[in-house]
Amino acid sequence: MDVSRCNSNGFLVRATALTFAAAAMSFGAAPPNARLNAGVPVHGNPASGLGTLTDGRFGNGSWNISGGSWVAYKLPSAPGKIVLTWNNPSYTWSDYVTNASRCAQGSNLSFPSDYEILSSPNSTNGSDGTWTSRAEIKGNKVSSRMHVVEIGTDQWVMMRVTSGNGGIDELGIHDASGGANDTWTFIGTSISSNAFKGSPPATDFVKLVSEGTKGSNAPAVVKAGIPCISSTDVSNNIGRYLDFAGGSRFWAIEMGTNDAWGGGTGNVQTFKNALQKVIDSAKGRGIRVAIARPLATNAAKMGWQINQAFLTAVDDLTKDNGLDAGPDLYSWFLAHPSELDDDGVHPNAAGAASIQRLWAEAMLKTVYSPSSSIDDAGNRRRATDKPGVRAIRSATGLRIVVEGASGPMRLISVDGTVRE
Repeated sequence: MDVSRCNSNGFLVRATALTFAAAAMSFGAAPPNARLNAGVPVHGNPASGLGTLTDGRFGNGSWNISGGSWVAYKLPSAPGKIVLTWNNPSYTWSDYVTNASRCAQGSNLSFPSDYEILSSPNSTNGSDGTWTSRAEIKGNKVSSRMHVVEIGTDQWVMMRVTSGNGGIDELGIHDASGGANDTWTFIGTSISSNAFKGSPPATDFVKLVSEGTKGSNAPAVVKAGIPCISSTDVSNNIGRYLDFAGGSRFWAIEMGTNDAWGGGTGNVQTFKNALQKVIDSAKGRGIRVAIARPLATNAAKMGWQINQAFLTAVDDLTKDNGLDAGPDLYSWFLAHPSELDDDGVHPNAAGAASIQRLWAEAMLKTVYSPSSSIDDAGNRRRATDKPGVRAIRSATGLRIVVEGASGPMRLISVDGTVRE
């Protein structure tokens, strides 16, 4: 019988004089969105600070903007569709999406409010050529954002600010020709604000994922920590979260410390119900969710510890909803209280580095693993759904059957011809 099978590492099919090899097949691993504007010349106004936008270092200086500021890149290829992300180093993501009034940032929060994303087929320096508006953003309310934009066959991309101020410390343009698959929003409290904006480590989630995937993946990231909030603040404003972060493929959620404040269990069911609403809303938009276990406090300084019931709630939500398992922040900080500030609850610089590392390690085991138990739709695979490939020859030709797999597949014949 002229049938060959293979394991998840690829396959070799022999049928008469034909030989095929499969490569780049995704069995659950997040397909990459390669970054396109790193290492290419940058043009813009003002010129000062433009180099910080692609240095891969959040918080390492900023390009300061005002109405009329613009930045442009000629990409090495024309992907047709891009993901553009930008980050303002303000500590909080927003006073508008949701906020606890005592932690509102007010005038300390500044970022682009109105801006436009454009593309050009014929510019030479960003200021000349014919430009087409691809996305116009009015009334932006957040300090970090992502846009998926069609640019046709153009190679030049510009972001032009029409109103707003503040700084931008990173601006990424990623290839989204195959979809915005490796895009992340880190939703959380002041703990996430500390970890991703207050003291961002040099070796961050993006670099760790890139290293862990041998350079294949370069995640596009939105940093959405808001101080003082609880799970109900997120669930009650889920529409706004979807408005400003609904384009991400993944939501990485850190929540629970404020719900669990004082060490009791009174808010456990409210916490669980609120996060269930967030999960359901995210899944309704095709967003995959991972939830971290709340970090342990330094009980010697705080006088209380996170109650086990909140950890169990996160474990149950992960299991019952078939989620990617988030990092266990509780166990790490229980064993490493020195990585918390003097207040006993917020991560210091070392703790910030650990949180980003723990997120990367957890996601490398799930989202970025070829053997992920979560399929591309965000649903848990059955144990019997093992990826495999069969080739069946008949009188009409060779039929390739792919089972339990997702993402692109390449068939390469002996003469080097590629079939996507």
